[in-house]
Amino acid sequence: MAYVPFSTTAKGPLAPGVDVEDFPDVVPADDAGLAVPPGDLANSLADVVSHGTRSPSARLFAFGRLIKSPYQSLIANRKAFQGNGWTGTSRARSAATPVYAVRTKSGGALVWFGLDLEHSYRSKSPNSGMTWQSQNYGDLQKGFGVPSTVRSRLTKVDRNEFLAYIPPKGKIQVIANRWFPVSIQGR
Repeated sequence: MAYVPFSTTAKGPLAPGVDVEDFPDVVPADDAGLAVPPGDLANSLADVVSHGTRSPSARLFAFGRLIKSPYQSLIANRKAFQGNGWTGTSRARSAATPVYAVRTKSGGALVWFGLDLEHSYRSKSPNSGMTWQSQNYGDLQKGFGVPSTVRSRLTKVDRNEFLAYIPPKGKIQVIANRWFPVSIQGR
C-alpha cells in the first residue's frame, strides 16, 4: 500500500502545538502514555456530550465550540420534545466507526473518530405533533421519507466525526468535526 504525506503544500502545525511528521507512526488504540488512550476517546467524549461538565471525563477536555455545540444540540432536542409533551431521550454514543491515530511531534496523538447523537421520542398525545425545520438544513425529515410533522414517534441518529489532539499530559483539544444525518424514522 502506498502512503502519501498529509499534505504536499501545507506547512506548520494543524492547531496550536499540534504538528505531525510527513510519515507519522500509528498510535496503538490502548496507548496508556496519553491523557486518554485513542481507543477510549469516543466513549469519553460521548459521556461529556451527554452530560456536560457533570461527566467525570469533562476534566480531560478543553471545552471549545466543537464540544459545546453537540452538547447544546442534545439539550435543545430534550427541551423541545419534552416541552411539547413528548417522552424520550437524546444522548451521544461512540459511533461504530474505526478510530485512527497517528503520533504527533510532541508525543501526543492526532485521532479521527465518530460519535452518534441518538434521539428517541414518543408523543403522549396525538395532538402534540412536532415539526423540525432548520434554517441551515431545511426539513431533514422529508429527505428521509418521514412526514414534516410527526405525531407519535421519532427516532433519529446524527453523526459527528471528529479530529482531536490527545497530549501526553494536559487537556484534549477537539480540532475539527463534520456533522451529517444518518437516519430518521417517525410517524
